[in-house]
Amino acid sequence: MVKKYLCVLSLLLTSCVAVNVPLNYDLNTKPNYGLAVFSVSSNGHIGNYSIFLHGKSYASERVTDELSLWTNDNPLDWSNPYYIGRLVALELPAGNYELWSFYQYAYNYTLRGDFSVPFEVKANKAVYFGDLNILFDRHNSKYTVRIIDNSKRDLPLFFKRYKNISKEDLEILISNTQEPD
Repeated sequence: MVKKYLCVLSLLLTSCVAVNVPLNYDLNTKPNYGLAVFSVSSNGHIGNYSIFLHGKSYASERVTDELSLWTNDNPLDWSNPYYIGRLVALELPAGNYELWSFYQYAYNYTLRGDFSVPFEVKANKAVYFGDLNILFDRHNSKYTVRIIDNSKRDLPLFFKRYKNISKEDLEILISNTQEPD
């Protein structure tokens, strides 16, 4: 219980990470910052939700944040009969981070086990770490999370959207979904 209160308190005391940086974003504007690039997809409704992340920059700055992704603010990038989702580009200080929780607004899904998706942000680089794929099980109101490589779908959209970032500025480091320690 104390852990939940500390998480909520830390979210209130930290600033929000910029979700989907401006289209004219330049990787060289801020030294020691970079982009975490990933997509979020689902086999079900994924309208308004939050993803929680925490980590530590190489400059020892702790980062804890909630990424609120509301469909009316961040429209879906693709929708087909099997999956819906969007591309995400986050500016963060260079360091090591993890996505650790998901909360769906308006639907009461609970996590089927905790998850940890570690990723690294490199200074003045964009790092693609995969597709955070959320699989809903409608029979028992649960979901599971996995990382899959959808770079063939995601990266053409990323380069079309962010014209100031070249293929040489991007690294692909596909993460693994892990059980937390």
